[in-house]
Amino acid sequence: MKLSRDWLSDYVDLSGLPEAELRELITTKIAEVDGTTHVGLPLESAVVAKVLEVSPHPKRDKLKLAKLSLGESEITVVCGAANCSAGMFTAYVPVGTVIPSDKGPLEVGEREIAGVVSRGLLASPYELDIAPDHSGIIDLSLYFKDLPSAGTPLRELFGGADFIIDVDNKSLTHRPDLWSHFGFARELAAVLHQPLKRELDQWADDSAEGLELLNTLGGGQKAGRFSITVTEGSKCLRMSGIELSGLKQGPSPLWMQRRLFSIGSGVKNLLVDVTNYVMNDLGQPVHGYDVSRLPGSDFSVRLASEGELLKTLDGEERTLSGSDVVIACSEKAVALAGVIGGEATSITEATTGLFIESACFDPALVRHTTKRHGVRTDASNRFEKNQSPYLTVYPLHRIVQLLQEVQPELRVEGSVSDFFVKRPEPLSIVLHSDYVRKRLGAELADSEIESILGSLSFGLRQLPGEGARSWQVSVPHYRATKDISIADDLVEEVGRMYGYERVPEEIPLIAAAVTPKASLKEFEYSLSELLRGAGFSETYTHSFVNPARTEALGYSMNSAVTLRNAVDTDENAMRVSLVPGMLSALERNVKFEQQIAIFELGRSYSLSRSERHQGLQSRDHHKNAPAEERRLLAFGYVSGRDNSGGTTVPQLDTDGDFYAAANLVQRICRAACRSDVRFTPLKNPRQWMHPYRAAEIFLAGECIGEIAEVRPGIVDGLKTRAVVAELDCELLLERSLEPQLFTGVSRFPDSFFELSVVMPEDDLFETLRGALSAVGAGALIRGIEVISIYRGKPLLDGQKSVSVRLSLGKRDGTLSREELSAAQEEFMSAVSKSGYSLRQ
Repeated sequence: MKLSRDWLSDYVDLSGLPEAELRELITTKIAEVDGTTHVGLPLESAVVAKVLEVSPHPKRDKLKLAKLSLGESEITVVCGAANCSAGMFTAYVPVGTVIPSDKGPLEVGEREIAGVVSRGLLASPYELDIAPDHSGIIDLSLYFKDLPSAGTPLRELFGGADFIIDVDNKSLTHRPDLWSHFGFARELAAVLHQPLKRELDQWADDSAEGLELLNTLGGGQKAGRFSITVTEGSKCLRMSGIELSGLKQGPSPLWMQRRLFSIGSGVKNLLVDVTNYVMNDLGQPVHGYDVSRLPGSDFSVRLASEGELLKTLDGEERTLSGSDVVIACSEKAVALAGVIGGEATSITEATTGLFIESACFDPALVRHTTKRHGVRTDASNRFEKNQSPYLTVYPLHRIVQLLQEVQPELRVEGSVSDFFVKRPEPLSIVLHSDYVRKRLGAELADSEIESILGSLSFGLRQLPGEGARSWQVSVPHYRATKDISIADDLVEEVGRMYGYERVPEEIPLIAAAVTPKASLKEFEYSLSELLRGAGFSETYTHSFVNPARTEALGYSMNSAVTLRNAVDTDENAMRVSLVPGMLSALERNVKFEQQIAIFELGRSYSLSRSERHQGLQSRDHHKNAPAEERRLLAFGYVSGRDNSGGTTVPQLDTDGDFYAAANLVQRICRAACRSDVRFTPLKNPRQWMHPYRAAEIFLAGECIGEIAEVRPGIVDGLKTRAVVAELDCELLLERSLEPQLFTGVSRFPDSFFELSVVMPEDDLFETLRGALSAVGAGALIRGIEVISIYRGKPLLDGQKSVSVRLSLGKRDGTLSREELSAAQEEFMSAVSKSGYSLRQ
């Protein structure tokens, strides 16, 4: 948002205040300043010139020689403007002046043009940097009844260069009262401890006095012929309007053009410019309708009909939805409420009568409308910030005042039409002075707190009591819509006006405390560190899923959390598992690489409560949640090896990837809670799982997840095998919270022993593990890992060879050759006794 110092000076005295100090005050006390610039610099050196005579250029047909009177001197310049004529009063810019141009700033110099020397130039309003018009040189007779004498400095007529302050819009999002020059002037008056030159808040009808004052402006006239109705569904808080007649279209006054031009607002004609001026002056958007083009006299604010058409001022014909709010006249939509007007009732060059509308619209509906139709305007920017409904009437009278200065014959047809749905309840907050001092960390006197809040128009009524003061603070209507709602907001007001730079700097006293138990976040970080150390890369997938695809993979969506306003209509539910996202990630990656190792830590969501989580210490914060969230770990593993054949090389045998992933699950559980897991075949594998290579993961008798090889055809482009596992992090964390006995790292190396055992196809590896662990030498086992599984000749049908590696060791020494041989004999004997045989 851009602010003009000259404009601000209408309301607060800024004389003698250096520009750098003004910028600093606004930044530190009100809102962040993005930058500053000067406009109208040519006015500092330009003077009034009277054109004495005009003659053709001797060599250039399109140029003229203009003889000028500058008061005490005369000069001849070359001019190409078509409107340059003898007798006119215009602006002369001397050599050395910098003027704006289409190619950027240009310094006026002494130029020879086809043999004629021209010193300086006659300037257009654009070249003077006061208006966008560059069709010809400025004709001062259009703007002054009493023409100034030649040689008069232009700064005496228009004022000198103006100082423009560009304020960061983001810092104003919560301050609808600051989207105007008066709003900033009101703040600056408080900062500078000055009274306002003109107090406009008295016109707001939030009190009996303000309402009476507005009624006197109506002149006691009868009610206007236009009626206003606001329907409940539109959520409009108020709409006001007034009819004007006897108008004449034409250019707006140059001072108004200059101000609008200086802040980057468009300049069109008087009747349009005055509405833009009032919006930037007071912050309340208003809109004018050509009375002769209106279809009737009964205005209403309503929801649009589905499919209703409206051609707007930008020339676009828009198809409206049932959630758009429109302003209608005799049921015909004439404007998209709070955003943009309709073309059919717009102001034209022939307009002589206006109905000026001023309203307060629901900020959320305006925001949705701008996004749906892809159009943002200065009006919608302000309505989105939640305007006060008490501001709608005075801008109408301000427009009347401005137009009457230019066209005294203007007539006001009746009093203001108004429909106020419901007056908001006044907002008041209890504030204790000790609370202010404690929150700011500064010793402010009670009287200083009162003075600051009073300067910002807060009403204070002291509450009875001894000791530090307490007040019932009344919030002004223009701060009560979105900005001020709790005591801390008032503390912030005191702090910014007092000056945060005045708050003493002290090192905070931080009490030492015992380190709490590992949180879920820390636990997940340790899991991610383990997986990254194992060569896995972390990935993130969408929390939104396609319900049909999820169910096709074998997951029920009966308890899924569905979305009312989904970003993608196909993905309109929250995920119940990380596996569908992991499968999609594998499918995207196999297009580029056949060796993949990725993992994800994320949430799943469900409307039904899981019995497994009812007693968890880590889930206290979920007790009152509307839906259950589970923290899960999923990983996908594709080794890139071709496991389709029955080779005798152990590293390339079938099922190797599954057991490699299972070993990783073992490592995770050992690291988390020093416990081994047990894998139990799934009786009813999910649709994405291989029917014979899918298992539940049990830890201390409780299921904590699933692991399975991906069934062929699920992941497009996959040429080898893939394994996916999913673990419940919170169940794992609960086990890790149990007391753990520290066991130091063994100083003695492990010994390794490998066995290849021939066993029936349907027998589980857990059976073999149990047989080996049950013998006396089982106490020496540090770990058992599956190396490979082989099927094929010379084995019989229905047989498989499981190759395992046993890690053996003891804590008090290294195993001797004799001890290792004895252990090997015991293990081989255990294999024979279990009915299995060793592969030769």
